[in-house]
Amino acid sequence: MTLLELNEYGILKAHIEQCHDKIREISSRTIRSPIIDTSGISNSPSARNPVEERYIKDMAEREKYERLIAEDTAKLERIERYIQRIKDRRTKMIFEMHIYDNVKFWKIAMKLGGNNSESSVKQIFYRYIDNHPHG
Repeated sequence: MTLLELNEYGILKAHIEQCHDKIREISSRTIRSPIIDTSGISNSPSARNPVEERYIKDMAEREKYERLIAEDTAKLERIERYIQRIKDRRTKMIFEMHIYDNVKFWKIAMKLGGNNSESSVKQIFYRYIDNHPHG
């Protein structure tokens, strides 16, 4: 696991939510009716059926967003598995606060108390990444 991958966590969560919003938007404008032919072959006498074309386009767009959600969710789960495998409780707390909640290192040091400083918290974080690239 790289620092770049770990730092992507918040972006992935936001992107998943954005994709869900797009799917809700598509669903709200999509006409669901048994009379709409989604096969791509028009049954109407005209060569074009704009309602069916729009429906097919919306379904393709929806599938695209569902695929993006699946890809991002897989990345999120990989990051979460990496953090869950951390055995040391303090190190795990540092990762959870910094990655999941986007808490800055100096705030983590304050929350942990004791002899923890911003630099010691950073050192624990970066050293773990260096020593455990695969979890």
